[in-house]
Amino acid sequence: MRNAALTAVKTTQPERLNEVVPSLLKDKALVVRSAAVSALYPNLEPKMRDLLWSELNASYNFRKGQSLWVRGQIVEKLSSNPQKKEYTLFGNALKGTDEKLHAFAIQALENITQRKFGTVKSTVSEKRNLWIDFVRKNPKL
Repeated sequence: MRNAALTAVKTTQPERLNEVVPSLLKDKALVVRSAAVSALYPNLEPKMRDLLWSELNASYNFRKGQSLWVRGQIVEKLSSNPQKKEYTLFGNALKGTDEKLHAFAIQALENITQRKFGTVKSTVSEKRNLWIDFVRKNPKL
């Protein structure tokens, strides 16, 4: 029912998404949280971006210490239009073991800094290590 309501709002009243989505991001059902992230448009308002960053590490987005897929969706959404002030946050997303976050965080860091590390043949893991080192050495842009 909550998914259906979200779909209805997105279709008929998209201007109300920012009113509806915050409570759905905290929903007990993972599928509802996932749908809430998917419903958001790429150009997020700052308040919604801040909310997504806080939801990234919410305890209910982990199960038995393992990251749930919605975390990858959150970083993907945030990386579609990364903000310079989020440089450190994307760097922190690389520190965890959730590989679903890494490629999107790297994409965002490349966009923010206009830098690329590694080669075309470099793996995400190799690029991740280079970016972690860069962010550690350059905590502020």
